[in-house]
Amino acid sequence: MANDVAQNGFIARIRERPSVHDGAAAGRLISEFGGEFSARFAALPEPAQSLVRAIGGASPYLSRLIERGPAALFAILDQSPEESLKRLIARADAAGDLESVEAVMRELRKAKAEAALFFALVEIAGVWSSLEAAAGLSDFTDAALNAAMRAAMRTMGPKGYLRADAPRAEEASGIAVLAMGKYGARELNFSSDIDLIVLFDAEAPVLTEPLQARQIGIATARLIVRILNEQTVDGYVFRTDLRLRPDPGTSAAAVSVRAAEAYYEAHGQNWERAAFIKARAAAGDIALGEAFLKSLRPFVWRKYLDYAAIEDIHSIKRQIHAAKGGGEIEFYGHDIKTGRGGIREIEFLAQTQQLILGGKDPALRERQTVAALAALVRAGQLSEEAREHLDANYRYLRRVEHRLQMIGDEQTHRLPRDREGAARLAAFLGEEDVDAFEKRLTGVLSSTHKYFAELFEREERLSTGSGSLIFTGVENDPGTLATLESMGFKRASDVSETIRRWHMGSVRATRSPRARELLTKLAPRLLEALSKAGDPDAAFVAFDDFLGRLPGGVQVFALFANNPHVFDILIRIMTISPYLGRELSRRRHLIEALLESGWPGPQPAFAQTAEELAARLSRVDAYEAKLNEARRWAAEHRFETAARLVTGLTGVEEAGLSFTHIADAAINAMLPTVREETERQFGPI
Repeated sequence: MANDVAQNGFIARIRERPSVHDGAAAGRLISEFGGEFSARFAALPEPAQSLVRAIGGASPYLSRLIERGPAALFAILDQSPEESLKRLIARADAAGDLESVEAVMRELRKAKAEAALFFALVEIAGVWSSLEAAAGLSDFTDAALNAAMRAAMRTMGPKGYLRADAPRAEEASGIAVLAMGKYGARELNFSSDIDLIVLFDAEAPVLTEPLQARQIGIATARLIVRILNEQTVDGYVFRTDLRLRPDPGTSAAAVSVRAAEAYYEAHGQNWERAAFIKARAAAGDIALGEAFLKSLRPFVWRKYLDYAAIEDIHSIKRQIHAAKGGGEIEFYGHDIKTGRGGIREIEFLAQTQQLILGGKDPALRERQTVAALAALVRAGQLSEEAREHLDANYRYLRRVEHRLQMIGDEQTHRLPRDREGAARLAAFLGEEDVDAFEKRLTGVLSSTHKYFAELFEREERLSTGSGSLIFTGVENDPGTLATLESMGFKRASDVSETIRRWHMGSVRATRSPRARELLTKLAPRLLEALSKAGDPDAAFVAFDDFLGRLPGGVQVFALFANNPHVFDILIRIMTISPYLGRELSRRRHLIEALLESGWPGPQPAFAQTAEELAARLSRVDAYEAKLNEARRWAAEHRFETAARLVTGLTGVEEAGLSFTHIADAAINAMLPTVREETERQFGPI
């Protein structure tokens, strides 16, 4: 047995030993052991000593964990990784049975500190790969989340909300916690936050009073977040985010199952479909969570997609890139998650194809990225060569990502901006030196972007010459804010938030999926037009007012899409004259008339416009129909004249003459019709 432990233990499986970047820092860590632990360190085999020194020379965060709890280090080194993980999961689970919430919080934070050290050690030593460590961390997170929920639910019992015969009430509570994103796929990165959606069922049998289901669900969600997220003297467990829930700007911390289903049916966006590819029920009433996810399958996995829907799915990808830089791959300061050639490109390459093809091919419905790439090969949608490169690139980038985060326990994906920082990271990764690291990493980024670009090379890019424009998700994208500011918007956050609300169907014009798909395509072009106004922010407010007054958006957005030059015209009109902007929203036909007029060509002669009105009146017979046609014609020509006036294409005197001609033409054209109707009612005049 002892021989088995030795062979399968942690130390025997060490495969990698990074070099020591900062010898002085490494020496300080070793000197902190003292006494019993100093002797134990001296007795360690050389590979284990080198591993600890490398950590001391590169990671202040891991060094602090070792200094505060050296016993945890030796416990991890003495056991097999599988035994350590099992022990840590059991410790997190048991924390949920402690008497007070405060005790639960303390124990979970201590367990997380040891878990962080464990997952760092197994990965740095090459005992587990980055993805194996991510899966183990996700399993530990499940245990911590369920413990937090058990503690939260237990506080509901004394208040009379839950039946007394429910010792582990969370398991059939009618409250389910969904794990989203990387957590849902068991791909958590080292310093990741966790994205959750908390759902409740008002008819759960465990409740003593079903009418209180919403109150219980919200209270439980808030307490779970406090237990996991709150920073105390013992640290935190996981940064916890509930913003992926339906309509986070207006909904409570927990959402009823029925309300969530109704939201996704009516307002669900393609980025939310992408988010649910990785979703799973992780805590609480698992059966309820799985039933909800099953009910969402028609939303996530659509069997039939028209061209516009496919374009909107692809737009998730097209929005993520800045155009600046000419497509060059950077090294210093590069974001290996969202930057060119980064992790996000591999994930989006897989997810966009899954959304398009997964409705008809269930085999593509894989949560994990590498599994999705393999499924795409089996489906004939990706070459084996591309899969091999993307798989290897993904694993390497995740390794770099984790090592970056291990240095200071920061949720960062950006490479150091200076050579010293890059040297630290290179040593921590076991790279030969900074130059070798730069060559390898930029090669991986270039390779990733090549495959990514090939898949979408025929698509229109949804960005501007100044940078990226991302309006998916639940928060403003920093790169998008920078782009908007460079375009001249002083209230970039307000602009971004408003456009994201449009995408959520906050106005009638964007409540249909087709309208939102068109809006996705039009947004960059619209913002470019707005940026040309003297005051881009005022122009945006005017357009928002115009959009808010529209009864529907599909026809108008389609007109804009097919006639891009009309944007500049309309934006100038709306900015200069709010009255004309209101007229546009009230009378959609004015936009069509403006296009048909040949704008901004010469204004037609009076005789020509009079003939046009006569021709239009000849096509209808009834008196009221002729009146309506004349009113419509007059409104169109008055609007065109006013538009020419406010945009400087015509002078005041010329505009006055034009208004007079419009009145004359309408009177002359309608006079016979009015006379005929008068004689019909009252006899010959």
